Amino acid sequence: MGRAEEQGRHAGPPPGLTGDDLVEFVDDRLFPYLRKFTEKASGPNTIEYKIGEIFGEIKNKIQSGHNLREIIDHIDELRSRSQTEKHELSHLYEAKIRNMGNAGRNGGEYYTPRPLIRAIIRVVQPELGQRIYDGAVGSAGFLCESFEYMNFDRFRTTTAA
Repeated sequence: MGRAEEQGRHAGPPPGLTGDDLVEFVDDRLFPYLRKFTEKASGPNTIEYKIGEIFGEIKNKIQSGHNLREIIDHIDELRSRSQTEKHELSHLYEAKIRNMGNAGRNGGEYYTPRPLIRAIIRVVQPELGQRIYDGAVGSAGFLCESFEYMNFDRFRTTTAA
């Protein structure tokens, strides 16, 4: 049982869709619905606007409803509770965005490579108690790398008994 079912709801398309009906749902209902988020957004800096922009650029390339159902079921099983799980999902997301950019599509223009993020973090030297601003928050790369930077032993305090 996936997380969505545990919470009493289903996070994706109706569970019974598996073949052409699933592809039809994604192509004709889900993606158009998500594209309209741009129109409903209060401004270009909102998550709604960004979702609409992203889905305005992408098309469903998975034409087998059975394969699509299998992918959806696997994604539904992903967990992002621990820091390690969140990092893994962040890196997966970044790799997909980087590949989009390498293929000449728009996704890559929003991608900041991790080595560049790490260099910026070393220059800024964030400290505990400061606020970290990651304006784009695509993969939360600046937030994750700031966390890693501040997580070193030099910031931990111990008390002697």
